[in-house]
Amino acid sequence: MTGTQPLRPFLAIIVPVFKHSVLVNEAIDSALSQETEREFVVIAVDDGCPFGETRDVLAGWRALYPGRLHAISRPNGGLSAARNSGLRYALGTFPDLEAVFLLDADNRLERNAVETCARKLQADSRSDWFYPVFDVFGFDQSFMNGGDYSLLLHSKANICEAGSLIRRRILDAGIRFDESMRLGFEDWEFWLSCAEVGFRGAPFTESIFRYRRRAESMLTSSDAHREELIGYIRRKHAWLYNPRAAIALEAAESPRFAILFSDTNRVAFFTDPQQMRELELPEVERKLYAALADEHKFAAPAIWLATTEQAWNTLREAGLLRFALFDIERRLGLVGVVSLSLSAEPSERFRYGIPDGAHDEDIFPAAFVAVSLGMVRTMLAEPQGPAMIEGLAASALDLSLRRQIVLPSAHAPPVGSWADPVPSLGSFLRTLRNSPYQPSLGLIWRWRDTYPPPYSDAAGIARTTAGHGGALYPVVKSDAGVDVGFALPFFDFGGVEKVAAAIAHELRREGFRTHLFLIGQNPIVVSDFTKSAFDSLNWFISPGMFRFDGRSYLGARTSGWTPDRQDRADLVGLVSWLDVLINAHSSALHEAMAEIRGRGVVTISHEHVIETSPYGRPYGPPHTTLAFEHAYDFIASCSNDLAAWLHGQGVPADKLIAVPNGPGYPLAREAVLEISSARQLADRERPLRILFLGRFDYQKGLDRLQAIIKELDGSGRFEFTVVGKAIINHDAEGPDFPPSVRRLAPVYAGGLLTELYASADILLLPSRFEGLPLTILEAQRCGCVVIATDVGANR
Repeated sequence: MTGTQPLRPFLAIIVPVFKHSVLVNEAIDSALSQETEREFVVIAVDDGCPFGETRDVLAGWRALYPGRLHAISRPNGGLSAARNSGLRYALGTFPDLEAVFLLDADNRLERNAVETCARKLQADSRSDWFYPVFDVFGFDQSFMNGGDYSLLLHSKANICEAGSLIRRRILDAGIRFDESMRLGFEDWEFWLSCAEVGFRGAPFTESIFRYRRRAESMLTSSDAHREELIGYIRRKHAWLYNPRAAIALEAAESPRFAILFSDTNRVAFFTDPQQMRELELPEVERKLYAALADEHKFAAPAIWLATTEQAWNTLREAGLLRFALFDIERRLGLVGVVSLSLSAEPSERFRYGIPDGAHDEDIFPAAFVAVSLGMVRTMLAEPQGPAMIEGLAASALDLSLRRQIVLPSAHAPPVGSWADPVPSLGSFLRTLRNSPYQPSLGLIWRWRDTYPPPYSDAAGIARTTAGHGGALYPVVKSDAGVDVGFALPFFDFGGVEKVAAAIAHELRREGFRTHLFLIGQNPIVVSDFTKSAFDSLNWFISPGMFRFDGRSYLGARTSGWTPDRQDRADLVGLVSWLDVLINAHSSALHEAMAEIRGRGVVTISHEHVIETSPYGRPYGPPHTTLAFEHAYDFIASCSNDLAAWLHGQGVPADKLIAVPNGPGYPLAREAVLEISSARQLADRERPLRILFLGRFDYQKGLDRLQAIIKELDGSGRFEFTVVGKAIINHDAEGPDFPPSVRRLAPVYAGGLLTELYASADILLLPSRFEGLPLTILEAQRCGCVVIATDVGANR
């Protein structure tokens, strides 16, 4: 090649220069001393260096290598601006350029670098950039660059050095370095910008690059501003740093769960239970041992589960499966082994937890048992492993490590029919411990130090990438469907619960998915109507969630819940995948709503009633919500009157949504007409039938009801039916009614409610305060006369 022939380089090596007027000689010499016949150029960019020596050095090199060494100058703009100027010059000057390599002025290339780059471009046409291993000089260190490229790991740490090979198609897409980032981490931000539009990297396996490391450098200065810089990156790349993206990456790159179905011997890896990949045992064995031998290069699930197909399907059909997996992950973060039991009872209640005063004999054998990857490693690698495997049965029975879900009999197989998966898990682990790969666990497979985060910590990295650090609900949102959550402190016999179910039904009719979150350990009591309103049922339990000793706002106490950092993070992880979260009277949830909203969830507080103290002072959930109004996008109300009150208290009209209550369950028009016809034929001489239907508490006027019944009982003109129970105060003594009063437990099914309303002449509602009671609307629909106090929206 003569000096007069124009070069048609496939590669441009770009060297920004600022205050490295001597060391740049080493960088340029290493670039120009390549052992290759391929055409390439070196472009040195003087970024307004204050040292005149820099310009002299570059002029000397340009004279020695005309056409091969190009030197350009620009006013000082920082490293990003200098690189961008070099990229602009390279693309404008060399139209046939295939790629660029970024070389900082104090680093060096190995003599095989250009040839290796050319082979890499030819051999791997799918990857868009190639990043080196970190072979360091100055301080004597070397770092491996990990296994296959992982965007999830890249979200946690910059696994790609700026000294990388970049295909032209990245630059043609308009991606450049952020020139506002003059404190460092600009290369990390550049790679994430590449990933945002679908480009992906790949590691060099060969050593081509030497990184100079000194006690003080731009990198150490960047670390001093680490929090500020990472905050900027997270805000700019919100497409990546959010719960949905984090869990989708985890599912694609390193699934969280491995599961053994003990009754069918199926094994699968998954993050979302609807996206399971089945594996044969030899493949499971290879993947697990590869990850245990070198966790910085290979991945294995963080949680190893065993259950039966029957138990799995029972929870799936009940809408409890994802909650069970979330709960297992949450508890497994504290210990190495946890279990979950299932049982059934003839009731309409779903219950979760360990009842107070429970003993081992009260809890059924484990239906799920889970072991952390760290515990699996110990069981397979350490001398005490066999004893630990044998002790699994005892661990699964330990009440401190167990929880129980009790299902209504209608939603579960017969009691005791679940097979115990613990023996099968023990056998599975013993087989793995006897693997021919087991001796590899004592070997070191690398001579370089580890730099990237371990692949085995993918679940933990996903938590960090999501932004809150808590357990992540195991759902990968892969479609455009809208998920709406309803959070309540109770789900029993109240109007708030019925309204939530009714709204959920309407949303489902419009194609939305709906989910119930019980904030606390209370049971979820369902009828066919309310159960069919929700795709999933979930609980969140944390100590102190039902305290009301927080600060007072407008006379109403806020929650005194002061969760530890992990509990709060787990709560955010439970719900931050939703599109919309509606809080219906959970005071504790207010405390986390601003953070949940910050994760991109539309937040709504649904208000129902202003309460009145025994002294006549108004207070209650709407007052508490006003203290947290900023945390909500919208505030809904059950009546226009309540919406007007909220507006008068300072809530902007554009944030208010009035959703007047309707009957809490559907009733066909034909049934309404039939009830009306039956009333026309009723015996006019019989006693008036008076119905009370509601909770036994101060709000509902229980003492007033007792006084009315006492006054009217014995006249022969009235028959009373009282339906309900104490809900808020479970320990309250039952009301004292005369024997003539017909007492019924709470009724949930729509058909039974209709029978009560149709057989009654009067619905009596002596409440002290109300919103817009569903019982009034349901009774009127059935032609039942309502006598109620003039409170709330009753008027």
